[in-house]
Amino acid sequence: MSIHPHPGTSPEADRVLLAALCAVVLTYLVQEVYSLDVWWHLAIGRDILATRSVPRLDQYAAAALGRPYHDSHWLFQVLLASAYRAASWVGVQILQASIWVGALVCTYRAARLWGGVSLSAALTFLAAMACVERFLPRPDSVTVLLVAAFYLLLSGTGMPHRRRAATLAILQVAWVNSHGLFILGPMMAGAYLLEALWPGRKSVAESWKPALTTFLVVLLATLVTPYGVGAWRYAALLLTEVSAPGLVSGLGELSPTFGPAARSSPAFWFFLALLGVTGVGALTAAARRAPV
Repeated sequence: MSIHPHPGTSPEADRVLLAALCAVVLTYLVQEVYSLDVWWHLAIGRDILATRSVPRLDQYAAAALGRPYHDSHWLFQVLLASAYRAASWVGVQILQASIWVGALVCTYRAARLWGGVSLSAALTFLAAMACVERFLPRPDSVTVLLVAAFYLLLSGTGMPHRRRAATLAILQVAWVNSHGLFILGPMMAGAYLLEALWPGRKSVAESWKPALTTFLVVLLATLVTPYGVGAWRYAALLLTEVSAPGLVSGLGELSPTFGPAARSSPAFWFFLALLGVTGVGALTAAARRAPV
């Protein structure tokens, strides 16, 4: 399904608004690297470049030395170490900013499929401020980028089905080798397939086959990793560990979404505003499609 972008107000006003959006976001993108995980990822990336192999045993945690190690971030770590080798911390900052600029550009373009420049800029601003605490050179930024890219490609960009499936497959290969949340890719492609099969949808016979092809190609792409199906076993292990009571209670990243710690962050309120706008938009769209 192809969706035509909503027309803007005036070219001059649109350019001023987009320039303001870019200026605000760029002021937050360059910041001090304070996450300790960055040095850990950098060290592993250096080792991978030196040995030209992905680590199989843990050599980095004192409590787990010599134990089997699944490095779900190895590709990101290689990119991080390569950026550092090329231009030290300036290179790291450029890599980090490039990933987030890509994510926000995809977000804006996806929003433009549904609304005008003003609405799209406002949604992109809310998304940027909701993510501002994650403007760091970490592998989870790859997931943010690829969620936005997958949504944009699956929403309808006029790209031929085979080319879109191939593009998504390439992105999925990068995803499965960069971050443990790669499973979101097949989930999004699966939702696209379900939407194509939804009862009452027009031209189902013409749309479900390419949607099925896209889903299968993306699913197979998750196996293109040094660990093969082990990537899925690791994802399942992470799920059991996250849900284990008391095991990760001290990790701020896994604290309750609407808990006291989250509410103390300014980014939370931008996230809440974005969530509210999304809810209103979903209800409005559902009401418009409801039979009279």
